Amino acid sequence: MKWNLQWIIKQKDGRFHFDETLNFPPEMFHNLSQINGLKDIHVEGEGRLDTRNHQLYVDFQIHGLMILPCAISLEDVDYPFEIESSAIFAFYKPQEDEEVIEVKRNTVDLTPVVFQEIMMEVPMRVVKE
Repeated sequence: MKWNLQWIIKQKDGRFHFDETLNFPPEMFHNLSQINGLKDIHVEGEGRLDTRNHQLYVDFQIHGLMILPCAISLEDVDYPFEIESSAIFAFYKPQEDEEVIEVKRNTVDLTPVVFQEIMMEVPMRVVKE
């Protein structure tokens, strides 16, 4: 889920809608004990460019399934989730106290933000029925 600044500027009033499915490869979860994988990850939302502040505001919803280890048997448990979130991307070098994500090479990449949001929602433990 990447957008180039030139593409964003060409959108009507710097606003755009997105609706995408993401896949996270199994290798991403080899060193994580609290989650075994993700599937059916769907991300939908809107972005709007503020040309005066050189920032992109993105509001989005994520839903899908976390594959978590059962706290008793360690068997896989499909755990449905929904997350609403937002992010602010800066097309400049931000100050340390600014809560924005610095954009590299004029390309916004929402995928790492989505992954981080999901990881923050992983429950402490689940038990298979």
